[in-house]
Amino acid sequence: MMAFVFALVMNGVSYWLSDKIVLRMYGAKEIGPEEAPKLHRIVQELTLRAQMPMPKLYLIPQEAPNAFATSLANALKKLQQAAERVPMEANPATAHMFIVNPLTGGGLMALFSTHPPIEERIRRLEEMSGRRG
Repeated sequence: MMAFVFALVMNGVSYWLSDKIVLRMYGAKEIGPEEAPKLHRIVQELTLRAQMPMPKLYLIPQEAPNAFATSLANALKKLQQAAERVPMEANPATAHMFIVNPLTGGGLMALFSTHPPIEERIRRLEEMSGRRG
């Protein structure tokens, strides 16, 4: 019974507070429209088109590029190149949240990967768009 209660509490905390925990881990700061008007305008346009509510925007104070959503092969290439130049210091528990895996590891570690390697994702996107010959 104690294990069940503990699991219930842990799942509840994870469900309601996981975003706040990760943002705090990386020292993310909420940015308002006055600090990044162009970014806010872009996100607002996208959310209006998707008929979704406007999300809060946060900035992780690191030189490494980060993004949570993209669909263009060129954007993935640019993110990969930038990540190679300026690697991000990331916690292994949150590596799956980033488009470009901030951790390196092959062999058995690849078994636990949540995404295909970025080169494979780029190849698939290029094939889908018919640009690869």
